[in-house]
Formats: sequence, C-alpha cells, structure tokens
Amino acid sequence: MTTGDDGLRPRGRDERPASDVDAPAASDIEPGADEATSTLVDAASDVPADDADELDASIVAEPEPETGPLASTWDALDPAPPEVPRSRFGVPVTVEAVILTAIMTIAFELFLLIEPTPRWLALFAALIAALGTDGVLRAARRSAFDDAAGAGGIGADTTPYLFLPTLLALTVPVFAEYNAQGYWTIVAGLGAGLLFGVVVVAEVASVRATDPLQGAARFIAAAATYLVGFSLFSLAYAFDLGLTAALVAVAALSVLLAVELLRDGAIDPLETLLFAGIAGLVVAQARWVLQFMPIDSYLAGLTLLLVFYFVTGLMHSYMTRHLSTSVVLQYAAVAIVGVAMVIGARVAGIA
Repeated sequence: MTTGDDGLRPRGRDERPASDVDAPAASDIEPGADEATSTLVDAASDVPADDADELDASIVAEPEPETGPLASTWDALDPAPPEVPRSRFGVPVTVEAVILTAIMTIAFELFLLIEPTPRWLALFAALIAALGTDGVLRAARRSAFDDAAGAGGIGADTTPYLFLPTLLALTVPVFAEYNAQGYWTIVAGLGAGLLFGVVVVAEVASVRATDPLQGAARFIAAAATYLVGFSLFSLAYAFDLGLTAALVAVAALSVLLAVELLRDGAIDPLETLLFAGIAGLVVAQARWVLQFMPIDSYLAGLTLLLVFYFVTGLMHSYMTRHLSTSVVLQYAAVAIVGVAMVIGARVAGIA
C-alpha cells in the first residue's frame, strides 16, 4: 500500500499523478510472450493520439490481396478448363477442325472430279463428317461433354450438333454436281469444303451460351440449315422420286434440320424432337400439295423451304418465349412474299 506525504492517509490509484505512471518495463512482460507482440505494443505506444485514427482508417481501407494461399488452393482443387485456341478475331479454331475441313475438302473434290461419280463416296464423306465433328466438339468443349459425364453429372449430347454437318457433307457435293460443270467443279468443291469448316466452327462456338460469338454462330448455322434444306428439297425433285418416297424423304430430312434450329430452346430433348417431328409432318403435307400444282424443281424446293422457314420460326419463337402477334406477322410476311415471287417466276416462265 502506498502512503501520502504525511505517511498516515493511504493514496488511491486515481490520486496518483499522471507523471508518475510509467510505461511497462521489459521485465514486466511474461517470459513466454511473443517477441513480435512486444514490438507491436512498443510501436503503438509511440504513435501520437492525433494520428491513431488516420492509421486505423488506412488499415481498414487497404484492399485485400487478389491472390493468396486460399485462392491458389481453390484453383488447384477446381482448375479452369483450358481455353480453345482462337484466331485474331476471337473465332474458336482448333487443329482438329482444320484437319477435318481439309479431309472433307479432299473428299468433295474426289466426288466431283472422278468420272463416273462414286456414289458411295458421298455416304463415306457423311460418315466421316459425323464422326469428325463429334471429335472436334469433344476436344474443343471437353467440360461441356466428356468431363461432365465423367464426373458423375449429365454431360451434354453431341448428337443434335451433328445433323447439320452430316447433311451438308451428303447434300452440297451432290447439288454442286448437278449445277457445276468444267473447272467450276473445282471451285465448287473448294467452296463446299470452306462452308463445311465454317459450319463446324460455328457448332463449336454455339455450345456455350456465354460464348461472345454464340449469336453469330447460331446465325451462320441457321443460314447453312436453310441452304442445305433448299438443296435437299430440290434434289427430291431432281431424283424423280415417287410420291411416297418423296414424302418420307422430305419429312425425315425436315425433322433432322429442324432439330438444328430448335436445339437452343432450353427444353427437354424429347420435346425438341416432338416439335421437329411436327415441322417435318407439315413440310411433308406441303410436298403432297405441290404434287398437284404445276411447280417443280427449284421453285418447288424454294416453296418447301418457305414452309419450313415459317413453321420452324414460329416454333423457335414459342420455345424461347418470344412468340407474339408481331413475330407471327413478320414470319407470315416473309413467307407470303416468297410464295408470291415463286408464283410470279412460274407465270413469267423464268424457272
């Protein structure tokens, strides 16, 4: 107990002058205390009271580092999928796609240049197109196909992406053979090979909805679908098929092409196939009606394409929740104008 100057009255803690309060000596610190903690205490005691608030504010405002042990550990557990090689324009071009395009171009040239034309080569090229496109898709978008299924999840199916390249490989060379002669067959073969490569790259870019080129890829795939559809509908007349065979062929091919246009509707695959089947049935009925009208060849193929465009367009708008009166009128206007052009060409004797 501390006594006052008179030695009689005890002095309390609050009565001790501030000048008598000494900083804790080094001997007062417990022997087992951390040395870094002692240094922090000494440093904090030297900071003026006026600067304490500024120091605390600067510590709070300092951003956390973007990288650290936790971030690196997370990356190791869940690594990002490797990026697909892209060209300077951001197009996902892979080595597999380039090799497949070169092989298909050679097959197209052989089909067009060899006389007599080996019909089996077209079927062989279509098979190579289907298998090759499947390999390109799985190599470029492994996380969407193989990896998801291998991890116990439900991986995406490549089948809906194979119909357009396969039908293109089967149809375009035959259509070029009917319309190109002489040296133009070489140009037609090169053009068919280039078109096939563009379609394959578009299929790769359309797998992920977040891909920046997904919209452009779907537009290219849709344009190629209409081109292949026009070729198929016209060849159905060029081969002079019977009515029953023509109806079956038009219906089946329309179903396969409709799957390509409707596969991004975010619905069940079986429901997509059901809508595609309805589209094929409608186009087949249009083909039956054209049997009794004085229209054939390319004009008839264009008419069937307009019917296909109108039906699949309305279905796609319905599946994507964009169907409205204005959309129906737009598709109807395009179809009516197209049919009017066909009738005008037939009356004028142009085709």
